[in-house]
Amino acid sequence: MANKRHSTEFKEKVVKEYLAGARMSDVSAKYEIHKTQIKVWTKKWRDSGCFTDNRGKAKKGRPKVTKINKEEMTKDEYIAYLEMELDILKYIAFLERKKQK
Repeated sequence: MANKRHSTEFKEKVVKEYLAGARMSDVSAKYEIHKTQIKVWTKKWRDSGCFTDNRGKAKKGRPKVTKINKEEMTKDEYIAYLEMELDILKYIAFLERKKQK
């Protein structure tokens, strides 16, 4: 049972056959799929009623940097922002002192 990618139509066929009353071991042997995979597909089918093909949809790389608009911040948000900035500067100073030793 190799590591394969299966189409949504194939998954539906396997799950529907299993849910129609076929024994899992029979379905597993017929399609050469591990029983655990059939369980996973069946759970997805029961939860959502369909299979979505999410291959290639993962986000890659670093997230886009958004500019912070300080004018639109509330006072509490601005204070938290300044505290975070101060913590970063303190940590940079700490690293520089540590590097000099």
